[in-house]
Parts: sequence; structure tokens; C-alpha cells
Amino acid sequence: MAKITTGSSFAGALNYDGDLDQKNGKIVSYLYSEGVDMNYRPDGTPDPDLKAMARSFELQAGLNPKVTKPVAHIALSFKPEDMPRLTNDYMLKIAKDYLQKMGFTNTQYVIHRHDETRNPHIHITLNRVDNDGNRISDQWERRRNVAVCQEITKREGLTWGDSKVISKSKVNDPTEKLRYQTARDVSQCLKRIRSIADLPEETARRGIETRIKVNENSGRIMGISFAVKDIDGKEHVWKGSELDRSLSAGNIMKTLRENDLQDKRQVRSPEEFEREVLKHTLFQCISKVSDIRQLPAETAKYGIQTHFRTDPKTGAVKGVSFSFEDRNGEDKTIKGSAIDRKLSAGNIAKMIDGEEYASSSVHGSESQLVLKEHMSFKDVLGEVTMELLDVASQPTKSREHLDDIYFYGPGRRGRRPGYPGMRR
Repeated sequence: MAKITTGSSFAGALNYDGDLDQKNGKIVSYLYSEGVDMNYRPDGTPDPDLKAMARSFELQAGLNPKVTKPVAHIALSFKPEDMPRLTNDYMLKIAKDYLQKMGFTNTQYVIHRHDETRNPHIHITLNRVDNDGNRISDQWERRRNVAVCQEITKREGLTWGDSKVISKSKVNDPTEKLRYQTARDVSQCLKRIRSIADLPEETARRGIETRIKVNENSGRIMGISFAVKDIDGKEHVWKGSELDRSLSAGNIMKTLRENDLQDKRQVRSPEEFEREVLKHTLFQCISKVSDIRQLPAETAKYGIQTHFRTDPKTGAVKGVSFSFEDRNGEDKTIKGSAIDRKLSAGNIAKMIDGEEYASSSVHGSESQLVLKEHMSFKDVLGEVTMELLDVASQPTKSREHLDDIYFYGPGRRGRRPGYPGMRR
């Protein structure tokens, strides 16, 4: 799994990643850099210099002074079980693949490998101001991060990580080992069911008895515990929360609801899927332009033609519609507001005019579908997977809060001022 943090000091990040001051005693290997000034020894091997690298990052960050925290720091961690495969070349390949899939392209970065812990890991210092002076958005980054890490782990056959409670255990006590194994087994069972009524049968297949405590009056689930016998036949019983906090009754119900919601979300008609892809593609195009009249050229890269309805007297844009070729090869034209109310001409102009407003409200800037340019929209539909679209469609708490500000405007319902608003 990868952890992404943001900061303002390139020197500090590089000093930590490369241990250039030789104070932290890390086992560090320099792997690769892109677009960064680097000193070299007479034999051609890199000779990292903190000041030169930091100055190179800072010069590029100066292309966009509005970005006050241009440092992205990424830690990619691997499991000890995969150590035989973790050569420098292999870890570098994984790091580059990760950056590409996350949309961290056309910018500076430096990659170091650390081996001072049981888990070999990579540190990447990256410039959020790209080579053209544009800001690399961090919206929806956490959800993209999870999706990309899962994809790479599954594709490469790498070892999956456990929960923090499980992975931090280094005990040798047989009872503790049994407890952690039980937690793993129950967690695996939850992935296979959609109702808590199915849990006892599923865990029984793994030799675990599920005991659910129900309120006799209300019928509500009050608690859950799991019983398992050790090799000597002695029974051990743990509450779900004693195994892992994710296995409390409340959290198990939450997990099952999310499983069910995910299933329902994936059952989309071809028309619904097409409209969702169209919406995210348009939002992504909007995030790349600084004037509404630049939009036709941007959408054309993905096979979408933009049509404006203008006031004959003032020339102001009064309406917008989009035409494209669907998956069946038929031409379609849809009004922007019919796709999503944020895609009316007026709302598109508002999103483009205000930088912080647009970056907070344009879904496409967060989804980062990473589409190839100069392709038909029919090809775009073939490029986007249902899983990627679902990840791009799930809001975080901060996104929901910003959407409330967007719809209700400054000062309404106690929200902080300073954001332009629009009534629902």
C-alpha cells in the first residue's frame, strides 16, 4: 500500500528519503530521478546533492506560486514475503507503473529505496507543479491510491497487507496466534457474504462459531463474538472488537452494507454507464481549461463535440450541448444540464472562473480517468472499467462538504464564507 503526504519543503523530503545528512542510519539506495539536476561521479554513477536537487524542484515550483504545498511524498511499502523478488529494478518498475496510473506524469520526481525495516519500501519525492506550470490535483487521491495499489498487487501476485492490529503483532504465544488467525479468517468471510445472517455458516466452514447477541425486544444486534478451539480442544471466545476493531458488530454491519452497495453500483445499464463516463470525461476536460471557449478543443480530444448556444446581441454563451458517437456507432447529442446539472453553460463558466471553486467542485479533476487523447468517445467507453469509474464516483467527507458549499453558497447553514454558491 502507498501513503501520500503533502508538504512545502523539498529539502526536508529529500533529506529524509536520501538520508543525505547521514544522521538517521537508514539503508538507502538511490534508484532513479526524472527532470531533477543531479551530480555524477567520474564513473558515471549518481552523486546526489541535496542543494542541487532541492533547487531544481524549487525552480519548477516557482512556475506556479499559487501552489503553496508543492511537495508530494509517497511511500510504497512491500511485504517481507516478497523479498526474493524485490530487486532494485523490479521495485523501480512498480514505482514507475504506480506513478503512471496515478496520473503523476510530466513532472519531476526522485525515487529512493529503504531497507532499514522488515518491510522493504520506496520513497518518492514528487513536484505537484508539473513541467508546464500546472498544478497536479490531489482531489480523490486516496481513492485512486487504493484502486491502483490493489490493481498492481493483484496483477503482480504480491502479498496483501493485513490490518494494523494484525500486522503489528510479533508475539509467539499460541493463543495470540490463534486470535490473529481467527481475525484473518473472519475478515475473509465478510468478503464472501452480503448479510450477517450468512456469517455463521460461512465462518463455520473455517471452524469458527459465530455468536450474535440480539436485543429480544427490538431485534437489534447488540454484539458479536467468535469461538474457536485450539489443537488441544480448548475453546477460546473473543468479542469481534477484541479480534480487530473492524470486526465489532457495528463495523461488520457497515462492511456488509458497503459490499451490498458496491454490488448495486456495479449493476448499471449500458446507457447509465455511458452517461457516467461522459460526465467524468467532461469534468476532466473542464479542469484543464481557463476559458469556456477553450472547451471545444479539449473535448474534441476524446471524440466529444461541444456546441454553444450564444446570445446574438452580446455573444455570451447561453447554453451548451455535447455530441458523440456511442458504443453502437450512433451519433447522440445531449444538453449539458441533462447529463449533470453542474454541466449547464452557467455552471461550467462558474467552475472555470474560480480556481479553488473549480478544483473543489469539478469531479473530473478528482477522477483522473487517465484517458488517451485523440480517440473517439466510443474508444473512451472501451478504456474505462466499471471498477475505475466506481472509485472515481465515491465522494470523501471533504468532497461532500465542499459540494454542500457549492450548492448552498457562502454563509448559508453556518458554512464558512468565501465560496461562490448556487441554490439547488
